[in-house]
Amino acid sequence: MEYLTRLLMSSTSAMEFKFHPLCSSMRLSHLMFADDLLLFSKGDAPSMMTIIRTFSTFSATSGLKMSKGKSNAYFNGVNENLKAYFLQVSDKIVARIRTLGARKLSYAGRNFLWDGGVEFMRSPLVAWDKVCRPKSEGGLGLKQDLLWNKAAVGKLVWWIYTKPELLWVKWVKEVLHQANQQLNWATSGSGYTISKGYELIRNKSPDVPWSVCVWNA
Repeated sequence: MEYLTRLLMSSTSAMEFKFHPLCSSMRLSHLMFADDLLLFSKGDAPSMMTIIRTFSTFSATSGLKMSKGKSNAYFNGVNENLKAYFLQVSDKIVARIRTLGARKLSYAGRNFLWDGGVEFMRSPLVAWDKVCRPKSEGGLGLKQDLLWNKAAVGKLVWWIYTKPELLWVKWVKEVLHQANQQLNWATSGSGYTISKGYELIRNKSPDVPWSVCVWNA
């Protein structure tokens, strides 16, 4: 959300963007309440498209997307043709955002490594799981973002097991109980870190003797 705020502050400072009339004195473009997000702009095409482009950039970068079924757009004094165009463009962007996810981001990282861009049409020279091994095991020391994400979720689960008195922990447990979901995670008395969780779930490989020759000071 900090990243989204920075994006909105940057994009709404452009000359073509106009704030909502009731928000212009405060230069207010958005409000956030827990997982709810309100976006405001003047009802003209440049301003509304600025909001859409900014949110599209945020979604493509973070993998987070709006839920169309839980989202609403409110207009006041906006031309019907402009309103229809705005909603049509929004639908197209939502559909495109849905195709982006953690696996797509992994592909983008792999492609950038081999070609310096998002697209790489040839077969990579080395398998991605080998590239993501530690340098001591013959890899480049990159992280597998899918596994790192699981390890990050493990941190939340560890908190749920070890901090039952926290209000948000009680809420998560109640939600899981209502959904008949169970939590299963390996915990240790010394505490949990995302790095520890990552090492726990990644596939290990033997150390290679040549790593100290390639990777030196």
